[in-house]
Amino acid sequence: MIFQNADAAGIGVFQAARDKKNAYVIGSNSNQNDVAPDVTLGSVVIDLPLAFLDIAKEIKAGTFKPRVVQFGEAEHVVTLVLNPALESRVPAAAKARIDSTQTLMLAGKMTIGAPHDSAAKK
Repeated sequence: MIFQNADAAGIGVFQAARDKKNAYVIGSNSNQNDVAPDVTLGSVVIDLPLAFLDIAKEIKAGTFKPRVVQFGEAEHVVTLVLNPALESRVPAAAKARIDSTQTLMLAGKMTIGAPHDSAAKK
């Protein structure tokens, strides 16, 4: 399993997984499920326009304060999109864990990779 985070520059990772024949890839930044549907289990999709819209709303309301802003699944900015063509390759236990983790994140009850400085959080 390879999670590449190189967007279009990661195309070589997809080809390498095809050549290896026993490797899978997770796409990043955009829905890359169609780049190599035979080896891409899913993609971590970033909705950057939505993130910018949230900041723009703060600016318009006059409430924006310069800071590090983190967006994730709870804000619907980062989402895992499984590839329907290979979804059957993901074990049921893994899917259940993904679903429960997503539910906790959407409810704001779980944060992954949060900064140590609580002032840096949105």
